[in-house]
Amino acid sequence: MSSSLQASTGSYRPSKSFMLNSPVQPAIRSKKQSQDLRKQLRSKMVDLGNIQSDWSVQESNLRNKAEDLITQLRNCQRQFDATKKAEKVKHLQMLDQINRQHQIVVMDLQAQIDDCLDGQEEIDDLADIEQEIENVKIQITGFQKVQMIEDEEEEQEDFEHVEKIEMLEKRLIEMQSIFQKAVQQREEESRTSTQKLEELILRQQDIDDQNHVEFQRLVDNLNNLDREQALQIATIEKQLQENKRHLSNNLKSAINKAADLQQKITKYQHDHKKEMKHVIDEETGYRNLLETLNARHRGHLEESMNAARKCSEEKRRFAAMQHEVEELNGELVRETIEHETLIKEVNRMDNEVLNQMSRGVSDPSLSFTFNRF
Repeated sequence: MSSSLQASTGSYRPSKSFMLNSPVQPAIRSKKQSQDLRKQLRSKMVDLGNIQSDWSVQESNLRNKAEDLITQLRNCQRQFDATKKAEKVKHLQMLDQINRQHQIVVMDLQAQIDDCLDGQEEIDDLADIEQEIENVKIQITGFQKVQMIEDEEEEQEDFEHVEKIEMLEKRLIEMQSIFQKAVQQREEESRTSTQKLEELILRQQDIDDQNHVEFQRLVDNLNNLDREQALQIATIEKQLQENKRHLSNNLKSAINKAADLQQKITKYQHDHKKEMKHVIDEETGYRNLLETLNARHRGHLEESMNAARKCSEEKRRFAAMQHEVEELNGELVRETIEHETLIKEVNRMDNEVLNQMSRGVSDPSLSFTFNRF
């Protein structure tokens, strides 16, 4: 009932000069009601105008947002162009750096190949060793022939020739072993140089593959930037279309709300007469209820005054009892002080007795008796 009263009185407030007992003519009442309804209709029309102005403001805001989005799109395009140019410059710099590195690696390979070619000068030394071996063989052959011719004539010389032959054979064996070691060392160096050359070639191939992969990655990045830019443009255009569609839907809904509001105003004018009578009846009931509550309040007020008087009496009684307690506490303090004084006197007497006992222990001729109590 109270909620219906608040709902009905939210838009209608009776005048202070309105009296229930005064006769009201129907024509005057209807005129006042029509004036109130006209005022309410004007206020509703003002609200409708405010709503339309709000929608116009929102429309202008949406247009400003659309212009901002277009500006952002242009800025994105300019930023994309700048990024694209920077990436191209960076890519060219990287390609230049890769080419320089490639040239350096090629120069290193050329230097290593030249070093390998310089190692072939050792072949001449090997040829000298072979020539010396051939000379030794010729000498051995000559000594063998001399030994065969002069075997019968000079035995001692033959013995020396045999020693020389053995020495030359040993030298031949040593030279052959040196030659074999030099050949093996040359083969090992050749294999090592070939292996290093293969490693350098493979390393250069890996560098070329990495450069190709890096170039492909840069191309893919540029393509991805192009795709992202196109996707952002499509998204912004789609958002603009959605904003326009949302704005048109909002305008349609505002027009429909205005029509519904007009219908509600008409219905309110029809139902207002019934609500006024109901409000007057409720006001009469509330006045009666207020009188009843005032009577109850007076009774409760008298009861509270009686309770206050009883409370003041209890307070006075409590104050008297508290005064007695304070007096008892004073007596307790005095008794405590006297008890402490007696304790101090007893302690003093105990100290004197202890002093006498200590003197009696030091002088056996002295004797005493002590009884504390």
